[in-house]
Amino acid sequence: MQNDPYTEKTLNNCINLARYNKDSNYQGVFTQINIIMSKDTQIVQLDEKAIKQVAVLLNKEEKDPSDFGLRLAIKGGGCSGLSYDLRFDQKADKDLIQEFSNPDQKASIKDINVFIDPKSAIYLKGMSVEFDDGLMGKGFVFRNPNATNTCGCGESFSVF
Repeated sequence: MQNDPYTEKTLNNCINLARYNKDSNYQGVFTQINIIMSKDTQIVQLDEKAIKQVAVLLNKEEKDPSDFGLRLAIKGGGCSGLSYDLRFDQKADKDLIQEFSNPDQKASIKDINVFIDPKSAIYLKGMSVEFDDGLMGKGFVFRNPNATNTCGCGESFSVF
């Protein structure tokens, strides 16, 4: 994937504006983010194991991938102030959509969609989601370059 440097710079300016103007009306910033996001703009990355696991869970929960996708959002709460919200959901009007191809060629679900609302995109830009199934535990791991502080469990963070 190759991002347009102008688009990337504009997106980063919008994100910084939203972060540092907490008391302002974000609607204009979110509208600007929606305008400059292109189909090729990546907000988050999922590793192969994460993509496979999401496809397995979609299938297990009998969710039709043409109607449902993985919602990745930020909500208030947790030890550090913000926490990740990960669930299967349908697309909302203003969602940014990322499509990932399942590397498991034998799987019944070939592609998964990730839905991100514009407000969450500010905090998720550049994040990677990995799936860890090692001896010390099993689950999704969030690696967020925007987080300035994280909780020990890795499920909550702060950015200021």
